[in-house]
Amino acid sequence: MQVRVVLPCAGSGSRLGLPFPKELAPLGPGRCVIDSSLDLIRNAAADCDLSVLLMTDGERDLTVRYARARLPWIGVAEARQDPRIAEWSGAVMALGPLLGDVNVLLLPDVLYSWTGDPVTELADAAAGHGFAVAAVKAGPEQITTAGALRIEDGRIAAHEDKPVDPEGYDALWGMLGFTRDGDGPAAMRLLSASITRKHDGPVTEPPLAGAPVTWLDGFTDCGTWDRYYDAFSSHVDRQ
Repeated sequence: MQVRVVLPCAGSGSRLGLPFPKELAPLGPGRCVIDSSLDLIRNAAADCDLSVLLMTDGERDLTVRYARARLPWIGVAEARQDPRIAEWSGAVMALGPLLGDVNVLLLPDVLYSWTGDPVTELADAAAGHGFAVAAVKAGPEQITTAGALRIEDGRIAAHEDKPVDPEGYDALWGMLGFTRDGDGPAAMRLLSASITRKHDGPVTEPPLAGAPVTWLDGFTDCGTWDRYYDAFSSHVDRQ
């Protein structure tokens, strides 16, 4: 199966205030935050035909060179995010023909914990349904900080981005799988509406609701100083 892995790297990282892209924040000698996503890509390349698309702000030469050096046998292309689209989910779908028939979106400022091959598993689920997520179980404090999910029988029952009330949610999404055609675009539009608060309240309609869920062991968002510091300290402690 041919899979396009999309890494949205256009964010300014203003919360960290770094003089370089946040995905290149160091975790120790020879390792950056984005390496977590690149490890997943390398692992999946043994099972499917992968290519990588970095969606950037046009000023990510360091990131592009780093990814190509880490993935020398995998095609890595760069596409500039449409500056008229502020949120990443809508900007990803605006890439249009640059997307693959089946796509997996990883977050380059997130550290993933995983077993097996979640990228291929997610791609398979998306190919069959049009849209799928890889999620992690989460408690109430985490639920209010990211894309919250209620999971029933292995499928999404409801989604809400950073809900004020965590009641009824039990997981966060960490990766997305979606097709370029079929139900993929419709699910991504619902996700975009949730992120921009154009959708009032939880999303409970298909194709986002009813989409299959695969599982991650965990993940850490390094987009704020406290989370990045915790991740950095944990990584150094393991050395």
